[in-house]
Amino acid sequence: MVLCQDTDYVLLDEPLQRETAQGLLDYWANVLHSLGAPDDDATLADFDPLRAPELLDALCPYVGLDAFQQHDAEFFFGRSALIRQLGEHLEQQRLLALIGPSGGGKSSLVRAGLIPLLMRSAAFSSESWAYPATVIPGSNPLAALDAALTNVDPRKTPLVLVIDQFEETFLLCRDAQLRSAFLDRLTAFVQQPAPPHRVILTMRRDFVEAVGEAPAFKLLFDEADVYIPSLTAAELREAIEEPARKVGLKFEAGVIEQLVEELQGEIAALPLLQFTLRRLWDRRERNRVTLAAYNAIGGGREALEHAADELYDGLIPQNQETLRRILLRMVRPGLSEEFTSRRIPLSDLASIPEDPARVSEIVQKLVAARLVRLSPGESADDTQIEIAHEALIRNWKRLLGWLNDERGALYKRRELTTAADAWQRRGRPPKRCCAAMC
Repeated sequence: MVLCQDTDYVLLDEPLQRETAQGLLDYWANVLHSLGAPDDDATLADFDPLRAPELLDALCPYVGLDAFQQHDAEFFFGRSALIRQLGEHLEQQRLLALIGPSGGGKSSLVRAGLIPLLMRSAAFSSESWAYPATVIPGSNPLAALDAALTNVDPRKTPLVLVIDQFEETFLLCRDAQLRSAFLDRLTAFVQQPAPPHRVILTMRRDFVEAVGEAPAFKLLFDEADVYIPSLTAAELREAIEEPARKVGLKFEAGVIEQLVEELQGEIAALPLLQFTLRRLWDRRERNRVTLAAYNAIGGGREALEHAADELYDGLIPQNQETLRRILLRMVRPGLSEEFTSRRIPLSDLASIPEDPARVSEIVQKLVAARLVRLSPGESADDTQIEIAHEALIRNWKRLLGWLNDERGALYKRRELTTAADAWQRRGRPPKRCCAAMC
């Protein structure tokens, strides 16, 4: 229902609303007829979608393949029971380790759900607790931790410290002593009597066994791990409907039902759901998402692949090859048979044997399609680029084909990158490093 300002009508656009309104009209028409009033037409006018309000693009409540951030909290729905459970956990324990698959929504759950809850609570009010910047370990987790704590005093102020993508400690940091020092710092944070810091980790479940290399930390970890369950049908529906309600977005009958049915039980339901909803938002008709739009983008399971194919198929063959080379730079073989996303400096793409202008053009197209993301650093030289979400790696068959064809070369690149990092940590000149590997 939409109340139209500066008019004398209300727009009823849902079947149940129209049925109820027509019933009321019929009732009062009968009452007036029984009192001798002349019969007048008491039938609702046909619904006119052109009278529905327009929704501004800036109102979009869906984040696509991006993780929800703290400023997105008002649109983060579907996990309220789990968020309360995690808040209660932190009232009793100093460490929380959120475990789940890539795409399970770990980062979003913490940033847009748990942290806002804690900051509002009496136990962890932001007036008495400090919330440093989120730590992403990278190749030097100790340096990342020190950078996050630059402007806080952990000796006096209790902290809620979030370490996102904790698996990078084992995946990207190849220095065992550095890893050990980082894990020892976390152990001390959790065990020191005062201040009573809290540490929240998010970690992919396929890296849990790696924690065993730090026995003292593993004892704490094993008592603090919480495995994130898949979104239920009710939670998926809430994640669709509640953000839409906040901005006045309507869905044609059947759209939500099909989307929930397709994604229920999906390991990467949250990113696929958000990407699909973002695509549907872009194709909305005024304030409405139609079933025709849903079918056109490929539905919940294929919307991401359709978007990637649409971009690729629209390029000339030369640019298609450039796109392939760019994406392969941002993927690494995992510890098992799967592939994982690899965040790299944007400047690394300069080594692709292509015209730099063409590489820049394709990067811009990938960013515009929301398939990759750029993360600005302190200067232009520090800008990072990465695939927007590993859901793209798992769901785009064309990319998977390229990766399987290049598996050997990717393993070799990983070995060379590791050797180069180790060489430079030992203070060796980069030129000698490269010469030694050739």
